[in-house]
Amino acid sequence: AYDELVSPSTLTDLYQNPTLLQLVAAITGKENKLYLSDDPIGCCSINVFRPGYYHSIHFDESEFSTTLMLQEAEVPGTGLFQYTNQLRTFCETDLALEEVSSVIQTYMDPQETFAEMKVDSEPQLHTLQFEPGTLSVFSGSRSLHRVTTVEGTKSRLVAVLTFASQPGFRNSKEVQKLFWGRSSADD
Repeated sequence: AYDELVSPSTLTDLYQNPTLLQLVAAITGKENKLYLSDDPIGCCSINVFRPGYYHSIHFDESEFSTTLMLQEAEVPGTGLFQYTNQLRTFCETDLALEEVSSVIQTYMDPQETFAEMKVDSEPQLHTLQFEPGTLSVFSGSRSLHRVTTVEGTKSRLVAVLTFASQPGFRNSKEVQKLFWGRSSADD
């Protein structure tokens, strides 16, 4: 959680650096329309995936996330970041139910990495080549994504930096509790 990170630190300085905001805005086509998240817990954090952990397929609440791989899973081919093409628009009523149902039914098992993609299945799941130092800008609110089960003795560590096209964005209380076991409303 952001409020548990040492500040200032390299990671918090990176998140607050206007050059990073400009870079993400240019990549996403949101020049002069992209803002740092106001979420006091989830604006900038480190996802820790210990051996045996995975992240089920899901959408994000934040419009854009930037991730920075800090440490890969120890066993190659595990702890993979996988995603679909964009399935929905950034609109609360666009649920893309048929596509979401298809993805969940096809790719529900977090142990299966689908190294050989099910090419006859749509939408397909893609695997991002994600080495330490890789910076990824991703619209997780539009594409389903997951992390497969981590194996070995080392944890998979990924910094997550969130941005929004409207000022004042915060994750919902429910999402904060899901990820960090508490919400900013609890403070």
